[in-house]
Amino acid sequence: MQIKRALTIEDFKQMEAMEKEYYSSDFIADYHDAFDWYHALSFTTMAIEDQGKIIGFVDLFPVTATIFELIKGGNFNDKNLKTHDIIDLHIAKTGRYNLFLSCVVIDRSYRGTQALKILLEAYVDFYHGYASQGIDFDEIITDNVTHEGERFSERLGFKMLLESDHETVVYCQKYRDFSEAVNRL
Repeated sequence: MQIKRALTIEDFKQMEAMEKEYYSSDFIADYHDAFDWYHALSFTTMAIEDQGKIIGFVDLFPVTATIFELIKGGNFNDKNLKTHDIIDLHIAKTGRYNLFLSCVVIDRSYRGTQALKILLEAYVDFYHGYASQGIDFDEIITDNVTHEGERFSERLGFKMLLESDHETVVYCQKYRDFSEAVNRL
C-alpha cells in the first residue's frame, strides 16, 4: 500500500463509485468537481493504492472562514463546495486556518489494515510542513453522513456540535488534538 502521488480523472471516477457504496448522491460531489479542486489545489485529496488500484482516499483541506462557519453552524452541504471556497496554501498569508475533513473512504476489504493510518499520517505530515512558513491550523471539522463517520470522528477525539440542516452530524476539534490522535493510531 502506498500513497498515489498523481491522481487522474479516472481515479476520481473510481473514488466517486467508492463513495456511492456508502453515501447517498445527495452528499457526493461530482467527480468532475472533485477533480477540478484537485487539479487546482492538489492537496485537497490524497488516495492510497494497492497493486495499482485505489483502495481509499481522504479529502482534507483548509476552507475560508465563511465556509467553516457555515459548516460549523450546520448550514452547508459540501456537495456545493467550489474551488474558491478552499484556501490555496501556495499563496496563503501567514496565519491560522481551519481545516475541513470532508470525506474518508476505505474499501471494505482494506478496513482494519494500515490504509487509513497511512492516509491520515500523510496529511498530518503535509500540514506540519506549513509551520515553517508561518501557517498554522486551528480547528478541524467533519460533517458526518453515516454512523460509521460519526464513530470515526469520535474515535479521533472530535466532539459533536450539532445536527445539520441537511441531516448530517457536525463534529469539531483542535487540529493539534487531531494530529496527536493520528499519531496514536
